[in-house]
Amino acid sequence: MKTIIAYVLVLPLSFLASRLGALVATMPIAFALVRSSVWLRSTIGGFVGCVVGVAAAVAFGWCVFSCVVGPGSFTLLPFLASVLLLTISILKDFRQAKERVQMQADLQASGKQLLANEIGNPWSTVVGDVCGLILVAAWFFLA
Repeated sequence: MKTIIAYVLVLPLSFLASRLGALVATMPIAFALVRSSVWLRSTIGGFVGCVVGVAAAVAFGWCVFSCVVGPGSFTLLPFLASVLLLTISILKDFRQAKERVQMQADLQASGKQLLANEIGNPWSTVVGDVCGLILVAAWFFLA
């Protein structure tokens, strides 16, 4: 019964933990780079925010399973449960990045270079999510 409760907590709340972790990591970076270009700010902030977000989701899953079920209960299935919704959001981020690249190209073609530059780096979140998943998978399988 404790395991089911842990899965019920981890599945929806790990996604929330990832977004909260990304927000907490991105805000100081955005404020520190306020005078830099939008492209640099979005690249660094998006990448670091997504890596920290994935790490926060896995850390949340580990904490829930350790507290509810017991120490040593964070095995492969709880790990997959904590990153399940994140893998779905990577596909969404990939689609959005493709749309933003197309929007940038359309704006540049119409002569609106300033607006095209304000979009920033659309691929930083996708790369950050993938790198975050690789890092937490390496931590999980090597630790």
